[in-house]
Amino acid sequence: MRKNKWLLVLFMTLIVVVSCKPPKIDNFRCELHKLNTPIAPSENLKVAIYVDGTPSMEGYVSTNTKSRYTQTLELLDRTFYLTSSKVAYQRLGTSIQQLSREQYKQDAQSPNFYNGKTPQYPPLSVSQIEKAIALQPQDNQLVIIATDLYQKNADITKVSKEIKNNYLNVEQKAKGYSVGIIAVKSEFNGTVYTEDTATPKYTYSTDGKKRDKYHPFYLIFLGKYSDIDNYFNKLTKDLPEDSKYVI
Repeated sequence: MRKNKWLLVLFMTLIVVVSCKPPKIDNFRCELHKLNTPIAPSENLKVAIYVDGTPSMEGYVSTNTKSRYTQTLELLDRTFYLTSSKVAYQRLGTSIQQLSREQYKQDAQSPNFYNGKTPQYPPLSVSQIEKAIALQPQDNQLVIIATDLYQKNADITKVSKEIKNNYLNVEQKAKGYSVGIIAVKSEFNGTVYTEDTATPKYTYSTDGKKRDKYHPFYLIFLGKYSDIDNYFNKLTKDLPEDSKYVI
């Protein structure tokens, strides 16, 4: 499944960042594309934050210390809650569950949010990321999806297909829509799921390991280029230096 993740990252890199040379997969940072005529960010921007609530995400919140993943969730809330007119929070899987801000801030940092062991957060067997991507784009809305891109028995091309159909078709690109992705390596202590039938899952811990062995997660941004560019400039100042991003 690791290969499929990077194929999606590479796909997004190649079709979104037309101004950059095709990057290497292991380092896809490039300069943000500057429009000839800068466009101001949307006014009264509505932000929808989706958190992958499936078991493959539990390891990010089961570490001995606060992980980069939980710190990033806090950074998203802090950044958007203070600067946008409305922020909505959702748990994403086979269905979409609405969350209050307090549930997002507290519960999304708890293993029970992901392991399906509490009635409040029932088990989600697969993260159908395309459900959030398939929503009709709106001029004053920015969608952010926090995920590890693991989709059990799912075709990762569904994700790239929805991205292309809803945000990167000729009509939507003409309106200024774009896609951004941030990759962050985080502390992790749990189960990693794969599409390898011989080894469908294995236990992995980053305790005592160097940062290059941390387990990655991804933030997918969907919306107007001007809004993604604006918040990338804000967020990347507080993200780990070894994070990768492209818009």
